[in-house]
Amino acid sequence: MKHRPDLRQTRDHTIGLEIIAERIADVLFVVACDGRITLWNPEAQRRLRHFADTAAPLNVADLVARARVRHPDGRPMLPEETAMARALRGERVAVHEGVYYDPGVGRDVPYRVSAIPLLSHCGEVHGAVVSVRDSTEQKDWERQREEFLSMVVHDLRNPLTAALGYAYLLQRGLSRAARPDPRQIDAIETIVEQLTRMNAMLGELREAARAERALLGLRPQPCDLVPLVRRVAAAHGTATDRHHVSVEVAPGAERLVGAWDPCRIEQVVEELLRNAITYSPAGGSIQVRLERAGREAVVVVSDQGVGIPPERVPRLFDRYHRVPGAGAHSGEGLGLGLAIGYQIVTRHGGRMWVESTPGQGSAFSFTLPLDEGTARSVA
Repeated sequence: MKHRPDLRQTRDHTIGLEIIAERIADVLFVVACDGRITLWNPEAQRRLRHFADTAAPLNVADLVARARVRHPDGRPMLPEETAMARALRGERVAVHEGVYYDPGVGRDVPYRVSAIPLLSHCGEVHGAVVSVRDSTEQKDWERQREEFLSMVVHDLRNPLTAALGYAYLLQRGLSRAARPDPRQIDAIETIVEQLTRMNAMLGELREAARAERALLGLRPQPCDLVPLVRRVAAAHGTATDRHHVSVEVAPGAERLVGAWDPCRIEQVVEELLRNAITYSPAGGSIQVRLERAGREAVVVVSDQGVGIPPERVPRLFDRYHRVPGAGAHSGEGLGLGLAIGYQIVTRHGGRMWVESTPGQGSAFSFTLPLDEGTARSVA
C-alpha cells in the first residue's frame, strides 16, 4: 500500500514558509533563469520598489544598473559578478559583499548577500533564491572596533619594542660571558621568543585593522600570476620535507596577467600554502593549480590534510576565527591570516571560497580579474 502525501501537512508547511518570508527583516526574492525577479517578500518590495518599472518585471541587469551596485572598493559590479548571477550558474554563494545606492534614504548602503540555486529533480538550475541584508550597522560597529584595535596596537607596540630590544641586549651579554648560567640563557631565550611572538600578533592585528578599514596599501602594477605562484610554491616546497608542493598550469593559463599588487597576492598564496602545510601534519601532496575562467584567473590550493568541519566553513574567513587542527602549531596565531587574505582578494575584485571534506583535505580557491590591456603591455 502506497502512502499518499499528507496534503494538510504540505499546506501547513507552505503557509509557515510564507509567514517566515513575510516577517523576516532581510530582503528575500526569487530569480528566474532569465534573470527576472519573480517573487519577493514585503521587505524586498519596500527596498526594491524604487528600481522597479511597472511596465516590465525587474531583472538582475536592470537592478544592478539602477541601484548602482558596486564592489566594496567602489568599482562597478558587472551583472555576471553578482551573487544572483553566480547562483544561476549553479554556485552556492555563502557571503558576497557590495554597495548600492538607495534613493529611499539618499545614500550608499553596504550589504551582504547569500544566494543558492533552485535545482530541478534532474539537477538543472531553474532559478535562485537570494537573501540580502543591510550591513550598515555592522559596518559601523566593525569600524569602531578596528579603530580601537589600531589604537591598542599603537600603544602596545612602543613598550614591546623597548622590552624586546633590552632582551636582545641581555641575550648578547650572556652569550659573551665566560661561564654563562644555563638557566639564565634558557630564561632569556624564552623571553625573546615570547616577545617576538607578541610582536608578530600585534602585526597581525594592525594588518587586519588596515584591511578592514580599506586602508591596506595596494600598489597595482602589471603582474603575471604564473611565475609569482611558482616562486612562492618553490620556497614553501624547500621548507618542508614531509610534503610535496607542486604547481599545475591548466591549458590556456600559461600567462595570467592583470593589474595587481604582487606583494599582496604573494601574501595570499603564502597564507594558503602555510595553512595547507599546517593542517596536513602527516605530510602528503599539496597542489597549486592555475586556471583561466573567462575574464578571471583562478588559483586553487589543495591538500590532503585533516579537512574542515562543515559547521566551521561559513565563518572561515571571519576575523579571529581559528579551526582546530592536528598540527603542532595549528592553535597559534590570532586567526587573521585568511581574513586578511580574503580582504586582499576582494579589494582586487576577486572572490575566495573553500571546499573541504573532513579527513580528506581542503581546496582553497580565489579569483583575480584579468586585464587584456595589461597583458598586451607586458607581452
